[in-house]
Order: sequence, then structure tokens, then C-alpha cells
Amino acid sequence: IKIVQKLKDYADNRKVSLLSLAIQWVMTRPGVTCALVGANSAAQMTENIKALDIRLTRSDHLAIDKILG
Repeated sequence: IKIVQKLKDYADNRKVSLLSLAIQWVMTRPGVTCALVGANSAAQMTENIKALDIRLTRSDHLAIDKILG
């Protein structure tokens, strides 16, 4: 739970949702070519699509990796 809160705080500081941050983080991992995400509503799909607008820098990856341990 502490890790999730730290990730949420990081996402909030970037002014993005934790979901969007997580999807983009997965998509930018070496060897990953797609992220399988689901949606039960148009609102959820809209939130998933927002991840496409995020660009993670090397420093973002380093910070997130540090949080994840």
C-alpha cells in the first residue's frame, strides 16, 4: 500500500492519473509491444487513452523504479 501511495503521489506531481502513468510505464518497458487493458465503460476507455499523451523521461523511469524497489 505504501508503494501505491508513493506512485500516486508521483503521478499527482506529474498531473496525471496513476492509471495513465502505469499504462505508459508498462508500454515503455523493454520488450513490451502492447499493454492489455480493459474497460467496462466509455469513461474507463477515455481514461485508458489518456496514457497515450504521457511521455516518460529517463528520470521518470529511474524515479518509478526506485519507488518499486
